Amino acid sequence: MAETLPWKIKSPSVLFVNPSMGTKRYERQDALRGYLSIGTLASALRDKTFLKKFAHRAGKKECIFEKESDYPSFDVKVLNLSLKPRDLTVQEYLEQCITKKAFNPFLICSTATSAQLSETEDVANAAKRIAPEALRVIGGPHVSALPIEYLKSSEYQVACIGEGVETLTEIALGSRAAMDEDLSRISGIAYRDGKGDVRLNAPRKTLFAIDEYPFPSDSLDLFLDDLNDARKNEKEIAYVFVGAGCPFRCVFCAQHAIHKGRVRERSARSIFAEIKKLYAKGFRRVAMVQETFLSHRGRIHDFCQLIENSNLTFQWTMEARADQLDFALLERMKDAGLGFIQVGVETGDQELLDLLGKEIELDQVKQLRDWCERLKIHTAFYMLVGLPGQDWQSILRSAVFLRDHTPYNRGTMHIPVSIAIPYPGTRIAEEDSVRFPADVEKTLNWPDRNPPVTVNEKGEFEGEGSTETDDMTSGEILEALTYLDDFGYFLLHARYDPSYTRVERAKARDFARRIFYMVERRTLHDLIVRAQEDLTPDGRRNAYLEMLEGDACKEMLLRDVTGSSHQRFNTFTDFLTAIKFTSGFRTMKTLSIPNRTKWMKLCAVLWDLEGRKWSRLGFERDDEREGKGLDGLLERLDAQTLDRALESLDKGNVPDLSEEDTTFYTLLMGKIQKMP
Repeated sequence: MAETLPWKIKSPSVLFVNPSMGTKRYERQDALRGYLSIGTLASALRDKTFLKKFAHRAGKKECIFEKESDYPSFDVKVLNLSLKPRDLTVQEYLEQCITKKAFNPFLICSTATSAQLSETEDVANAAKRIAPEALRVIGGPHVSALPIEYLKSSEYQVACIGEGVETLTEIALGSRAAMDEDLSRISGIAYRDGKGDVRLNAPRKTLFAIDEYPFPSDSLDLFLDDLNDARKNEKEIAYVFVGAGCPFRCVFCAQHAIHKGRVRERSARSIFAEIKKLYAKGFRRVAMVQETFLSHRGRIHDFCQLIENSNLTFQWTMEARADQLDFALLERMKDAGLGFIQVGVETGDQELLDLLGKEIELDQVKQLRDWCERLKIHTAFYMLVGLPGQDWQSILRSAVFLRDHTPYNRGTMHIPVSIAIPYPGTRIAEEDSVRFPADVEKTLNWPDRNPPVTVNEKGEFEGEGSTETDDMTSGEILEALTYLDDFGYFLLHARYDPSYTRVERAKARDFARRIFYMVERRTLHDLIVRAQEDLTPDGRRNAYLEMLEGDACKEMLLRDVTGSSHQRFNTFTDFLTAIKFTSGFRTMKTLSIPNRTKWMKLCAVLWDLEGRKWSRLGFERDDEREGKGLDGLLERLDAQTLDRALESLDKGNVPDLSEEDTTFYTLLMGKIQKMP
């Protein structure tokens, strides 16, 4: 049996192929950011002590030896596709690594997200031609969620599901001569048998706690040629894997499909031991990689205690849920070196947030934000657009939330905004509540969560790969992505950038106001589109297109709504975030664009004067004839008088309206029904 084991050959070789990261220029920090998944696997295969423990614990008698030195010494190499010269294909680059360097791997492994499938499939096709004897293995979140479906259309032979350390170790220690039989016994994989059929094995039950795995950073030398350059390391962030899985099931997240709600975490002692090794190499900044790093407070206190008892001084960052923190804990972590927190807020609309499965209250986010500013802990809020149930009113609520509770972030000066993508295993994919438009070109790669969006010479937004929902078209989602991302950028720079002059701060505030105004205009437009009973998704889309056509696409270009800085009225904004129209589409779409604004401002004035008691408005008659009559009446309405009334309400004063104005307003408002 021993003669058939692949690692009995001299220097058994394993090649890991790291997909490109999509950066225009691959730099040292990208290598540090992208090593974790492959580094975890490589460290296990390079550690004879771990291989010995695994063979004993797994009961693999053919791989158990008396001496630790008898265990294989796998020659592991990593090929980073981000470093591939532009004039080479993936096949040529792989061939250069294998053939020209006389590297003969018996395993060729890759990992991929949904956005990297095309490139990793190129790897499989190339490996099949260049190294046909090597077993082709792939892992990653997409493959974990759809192992059978993926392998049926792929040249990979094995798909690792979920965590891959023990799975790949068992594969590497297996018998290549009897691989079909061996693969059938390995849990946690799907594989292609000798007949070409794809089979799914039982889920894997792990034998080791994560603390027992070798450190992922033990394989950083495979990614950095200058790992021992302490001066360079001091400037970079080292990423430390501290746990996997999440007990929550947010509709946009695939964690549950991969980990089934199970959470596996490293102990504080294990985390600190790895950081000490990184510290010895010069690293002074560390990022903890786990969505729920704070789920067990005892571990956090132990971690802080270890830092406090050491003579190490370093800064660290983490991801956090707003409901996992209090001021005392934050203060202690700050004293222990915490400098940056990343918080998944997703939306500033509590109604929508309740539907996402986050189980978070925005008041908790506000409190966390205030604590972090008080302690000078930089904070990033992560936001999403294109969520099911998210319309322009919801986007406006997010803009209001960011305006009023701008995160303290003098570090990155950014509020990251992404598009919700229906990845395999997410509820939005299962429910088809977020989907790709029929006219989107189908490729292996899934769209990027942060696609580049540009504005052409005509002022039109251009971008690729967006999604659509029942509530927003793909074009609207790209707009919302651009507006919120830019809005956050200008907010943060106006408030926190120390390099800005007074003039530059004023310009940034002005740009933020212009973007906010755009979101208000889109909300006003959308409220009219939705002013219909029993509105269907197709009905909403058709009404949206009908209004665009009727308006000759005015206000759809960037220059149409940013020509000047418009005065903002909080009362008007509050109205737009609170009100729904149950009917009135046919009436209001007939109004000229200036008169629509007058109409909505008039509604806002009277809504506030009557104690903000209404939440829904409707029309007794809803047709174009009624709209033309209303349009004529609104022509007589003085826009400046309305603005003065809104300004008075913002200051808490009752507007000084003439008797004629009051009578006229009453006449206009008599056309609608007000409902609580």
